[in-house]
Amino acid sequence: MFDLHARVLPGLGGGPETIEGAVTALDALLVEGVRTVVAVTPLDAAREGQPCVPPGELKARARALGRLARLACLPVCVYAAHLLPLDERAEGALASGGAATIADGPYALVAAPAELYPQTARTIIGRLRRAGFVPVLAEPERNPAIQRDPSLVARLVEAGALAQVSLASLVGVHGERAQAAAEALLRDDLVHALASGRRGDGERPPHVEHGLRLAEMLVGRSRAWELTTETPHAILRGNPVEPRRAHAIYRPQDDRYRGRDAG
Repeated sequence: MFDLHARVLPGLGGGPETIEGAVTALDALLVEGVRTVVAVTPLDAAREGQPCVPPGELKARARALGRLARLACLPVCVYAAHLLPLDERAEGALASGGAATIADGPYALVAAPAELYPQTARTIIGRLRRAGFVPVLAEPERNPAIQRDPSLVARLVEAGALAQVSLASLVGVHGERAQAAAEALLRDDLVHALASGRRGDGERPPHVEHGLRLAEMLVGRSRAWELTTETPHAILRGNPVEPRRAHAIYRPQDDRYRGRDAG
């Protein structure tokens, strides 16, 4: 499995606190079949317009963690990427070279704002695409607006974005609304990659195997393989990935969304 979203770099918030915890986290992912990890920064790092950890330093930290993993006999490759807000700050950081994309390729991890205005988001996605970047929506299932109406993701995908859903959401770690949205996005064929979404220290389970079983139940084994291996590998290599077409759009009045707790 190629994991495009995991908090495994120590000292960045939301991830392990120590380098030992980071190596333990990689070991836990390896046990569940992850061989390549993209270590993602918290979104807070980009609040002031430029990430607080420069891309060169971020990638150096990822290389150092990869070396420690190899010393511990863990065959895991570690890359790094900034998680950027889907707004003008992402445009500025990417245009200036102030943010790290996935494996230095065209794919940039972005998070939709809680107050999501679809037309504004579509405009920013269009500008990023024209600048040579492909925005990858990280964990859209955790966005409150998307939880209320998952069809918003279809509009962003139509504008040129890809979507990455976390297996942690699919198994219910982030609440029932996030879980329901993740299921709906998978059924609607709006997901391009499944990642672990791992956070915290190495003592917490990565939920990969459980999440994969649930994904296979929803979309079949072949499609789950595409979402965890073929497409993430293409993204890491910087190869083109075609957006999926939604089969159906689930509206917030769908019974599955009633009585759900906030994720």
